[in-house]
Amino acid sequence: MEYQFGLNGLKPAKDFNKKERGSCKVQYCRRKVFWSAVERFILKGFSWEAAIDRILDAYGSHKSVAKILKMMQKDRAANVDRLGV
Repeated sequence: MEYQFGLNGLKPAKDFNKKERGSCKVQYCRRKVFWSAVERFILKGFSWEAAIDRILDAYGSHKSVAKILKMMQKDRAANVDRLGV
């Protein structure tokens, strides 16, 4: 949702220009891997809720958001696809 629609009335992350991405680069980069996965699911016809459920199933719903994001980043760097999208 944050990537596509924004949070708390803020601009969606997908619409950030280069300067805006740079001003919050750490948060943007950390979350980008998640929002890219959600976007791939949506493009395949899943709802955003189903996409998030699939991500939690693949990485463990009992894990913290920070842990899941780190795992997703490591998988991306190693070219591992746990999600099948």
